[in-house]
Amino acid sequence: MPKIMGKDQDSEYARLTDGSLDSSCDCQRFEPRQPKRKKLWPWVLHGLMITGYTLGSVFFIESQCGAKPWESEEPKHVYSRLWDVVSYKTVTFLGALWTDTPYKGIPGPNNTALDLAWNQITTTNLVAIPDDALVTMNKSSTGLVRFPSGTPGGVAGKVVGAVEVFHHLHCLDLLRKKIHENYYKDKDGNWEAGPEVMRLHVDHCIDMLRQKLMCDGDVGMITYIWIKGHNYPMPDFSNTHRCRNFEKIRNWVEDNKVPIEVQKIKKTENDIPVPTPV
Repeated sequence: MPKIMGKDQDSEYARLTDGSLDSSCDCQRFEPRQPKRKKLWPWVLHGLMITGYTLGSVFFIESQCGAKPWESEEPKHVYSRLWDVVSYKTVTFLGALWTDTPYKGIPGPNNTALDLAWNQITTTNLVAIPDDALVTMNKSSTGLVRFPSGTPGGVAGKVVGAVEVFHHLHCLDLLRKKIHENYYKDKDGNWEAGPEVMRLHVDHCIDMLRQKLMCDGDVGMITYIWIKGHNYPMPDFSNTHRCRNFEKIRNWVEDNKVPIEVQKIKKTENDIPVPTPV
């Protein structure tokens, strides 16, 4: 009589028909069946799809916003012709009192490089602004200065504009010059309007820089260090920052500037003056 194989408790069994068995026997023989292997490819495909979607989203946001998602959010609801130019780089500030830079020092005949360095970053070149940008700039068209007919570059009739960072730097340079007033007052046009206008100009610049600094609100963390020869903690201002590439901004303005000085633009009978702005 054929034997009936006993079940191994660690195996699965399948019914098997064996021709060698006696056809008259009603017995059944079983043998182990290999466990089914789980299919991994659906999970691999799923993972690849999620990875591709995530990377695609990152690159789409970067291409639309001009900045990586982990960089500062840009207020693009406010118009600027330069949003597509803005890029970022990592910069460690030179924050020590005794560190020399091209923008530090005492002006004088033997230090003309100081004024040259400041002149290169404070020149305010004019650029054209289209009328349809005025809404997002929260500006009225009344009283706006426009480029006169005959202005090179095909910008006649367009709104006269400038890029704001250069005004901020101009204000900082004015404060520098005010500190060294004895040297600059007979050489710089800012003193020509008299001491009262100069005082108003300096106050204006101080408050503009205050508003800008408070608006940006740098939240970088300052540490304190021990310095040889000093018995009290010294702040370390040499922090690393994520900065807009200033050279790209300056190069764009240089490439797109309108070659005319704002003082050379004369008011016509069609220009409507407005009260002094706030």
